[in-house]
Amino acid sequence: MLINTYANGMTGLNNMIHNAKDLAKAIEKLSSGYRINSAGDDPAALVISTQLRSAIAAISKQIESLDHQYNKYAAAEGYLASMQSNLLEMRDVAMAAANEGTTTEEMRAAYQNILNRNIEGYNRTLGNASYGSQSLLDGSSGSAADLDPLSGLDITDVESAQRATAIIDDKISELLNLRADIGATQKYEFQSQSDNLQNQLFNLTQSESAIRDTDMALQFVEMIRAKIKQMAAIYVEAHREQITESIMKILTS
Repeated sequence: MLINTYANGMTGLNNMIHNAKDLAKAIEKLSSGYRINSAGDDPAALVISTQLRSAIAAISKQIESLDHQYNKYAAAEGYLASMQSNLLEMRDVAMAAANEGTTTEEMRAAYQNILNRNIEGYNRTLGNASYGSQSLLDGSSGSAADLDPLSGLDITDVESAQRATAIIDDKISELLNLRADIGATQKYEFQSQSDNLQNQLFNLTQSESAIRDTDMALQFVEMIRAKIKQMAAIYVEAHREQITESIMKILTS
């Protein structure tokens, strides 16, 4: 029988080292929240997880781009709504100026001033319509529409007022159609694509999480188990000589 040999001591020390490594791994996984913290944890799973993360990042960028486009078109639609308000007021004064029975020349002159102010507001909004540094309504690359400024509307006599009313009506229809097109683009292009990508993102995130994330309950149990084994190994190693002496006394008594 071999008692208190060097080999027995090394076995105890190896057990403590192994238990310490298990404990450190369990703590690492609990603190990071990941089952895979290095390639040594699961090489194949790490490769798959990394590929999924790359796909997730690419889809997130696509969603971000679509959100940017959606917001840009929403800004354009807001400018168009403001310009439409100008047009509706222009139409009111043009129709009033076209009234032969009750409208005097002095009134038409006043209406012309109101019309001119609204034209200025319309053209100012058109010129200022932008999203960041991107112009929105001038037909430039990336803009949402191509509109020309208003000019030359005259309502100082009945016939001119009637012609101006027809021009304004056409402009109102044009803006309404543009707003409808923008809304359709937002809903059926940007929002639809974004929803599909969001579903893909959710599924990929779930898959990546299942591969890389740690089972917290399981790792907590592993940590407790490793702690108990480590404490037991330390206790046995600390009392190894006493245990050997006790055994020797029993054998020699």
